[in-house]
Amino acid sequence: MAYWIDQHFKDRWRAIVGVDDMVALVVQELESLNVLDNTYIFVTSDHGYKLGEWKLGCSKEHPYETDVHIPMMARGPGIKPGTRLTSIAANIDIAPTFLDIIGLSPNPQHDGKSMLPMLTSKQGTPERLVLEDGWRTTQIIEYLAVGTYYNDHAAIWVSGPGAVPGTPPSYGKGPAIIDPAGKFHNESECPSTEGQAGVGGGVCSFVDSLASNNWISIRVRNSTHNFVYVESYGAQAMKAPTDGAAGKGIFKCIAGDFCQKELYDYGPITSDYPNFPVMTDERWCLHNTYTAATPEVQGALHAELKHEYCSQRRLPVDRMECGGMPITL
Repeated sequence: MAYWIDQHFKDRWRAIVGVDDMVALVVQELESLNVLDNTYIFVTSDHGYKLGEWKLGCSKEHPYETDVHIPMMARGPGIKPGTRLTSIAANIDIAPTFLDIIGLSPNPQHDGKSMLPMLTSKQGTPERLVLEDGWRTTQIIEYLAVGTYYNDHAAIWVSGPGAVPGTPPSYGKGPAIIDPAGKFHNESECPSTEGQAGVGGGVCSFVDSLASNNWISIRVRNSTHNFVYVESYGAQAMKAPTDGAAGKGIFKCIAGDFCQKELYDYGPITSDYPNFPVMTDERWCLHNTYTAATPEVQGALHAELKHEYCSQRRLPVDRMECGGMPITL
C-alpha cells in the first residue's frame, strides 16, 4: 500500500506542474492588459487529501485536519502582502465574498459571510478585532460514506504501452500490482467487514466505509480553545429513516454498529498560526483525548454539536432528532 501511495504522490506532483503553468499564464495575461493591480485573484482547492497519514489510504473523507483544512490565498486591491486570517472560513464564504467585491449585497440565503472586510484590514487593528469578534468560532462538518471502497480506487498506474503502436496504454490499480504472485486482487476478494483478521492479507485497506465512516464534527477555534470533536456511526444508523422520514441516515449509535467519539486538541493559536504548510505536532494530533474528558465535558460536547447542527439546519432531513426545532431559512 505504501508503494502505491508513493506512486500516487509522484503523479499528483506531476499534475500540479500544469496548474502552476496555468496560473502563470493567467497572471501574465492580466499584466499585459494592465489590469492586474485592479483584479482579485483567489487560489484554493477541493478539501484536503491524505497520502498515508493516519495509516489510511489516499483520499479525503475523514474529519482530520489533513482532510478538512484547505489552503486559500488571495491578492488584490486593499489586501496587504503577508495578511493572515486565523478565523474559521469555509467554502460557504466564497460566494458572499465575490458578491461583495463586485458591490452586490449577499443573498440572504447564503450560509457564509464576506471575507473581504477581513482581508482588507490589518491584523491586530481595532477594525480587525471588531470583525473577528463578530466572526464564527465554530463550524459543523459532516460526511456520509458513499460506499465501501479500497485503496485501489484510482486507475493511475500505467501498466505499459498499448499492444499496438498508437493505441492507448492500459492502466492498472495499486496496490495489487506489487503482489509477489502477480495476482490482481479485486473487491470481491476483500472482507465485507472491517477488522476481520486473516482475510484480505492487508491488500484491501479501506479508504471509505459504510460500516464506520459516517460522521459529524464540530470544529472550534476561539481565544481559549482549538479542537475538533467527532461522532461517527455505522451502517445500521445509515439505513435508519430520519425524523419525519425525510431521508435515511441518522447520527445516532445503534446496537451492532461500530460507533466512536473523538476529541483532538490542536493547541494554542499563536501569531504565526496556521503558517501553512508547516504542521506542528498539535495539528498532526493523533491523541484522542475523549475518554480522558469528564462526563460533564463529554455531555457538553455532544450538546454543543447537536445545538450547532439543529440551529443551522436548512433542509427537512433531520439526522440528530432536533425535536421540532424550526428549520433556518
